[in-house]
Amino acid sequence: PIEELDTIERAILHIGCYELEYNNDIPWKSVINESVELAKTFGAEDSYKYINGILDKVAKELRQIHTKDVAS
Repeated sequence: PIEELDTIERAILHIGCYELEYNNDIPWKSVINESVELAKTFGAEDSYKYINGILDKVAKELRQIHTKDVAS
């Protein structure tokens, strides 16, 4: 659960989710990669794995929604 994450990991997830939702001009892979790099630098030892998994799921859901909206 997100409540159990450290402040750093929570902030990285918030930033990554925001970019995936509102900055469609940034490729989703870049958003995830930058978030993972932040987690490797500033987060707990293996937190980058968790960040990667969560943002990958979020990207699949959010970017699919935006693709459908553009096609309509």
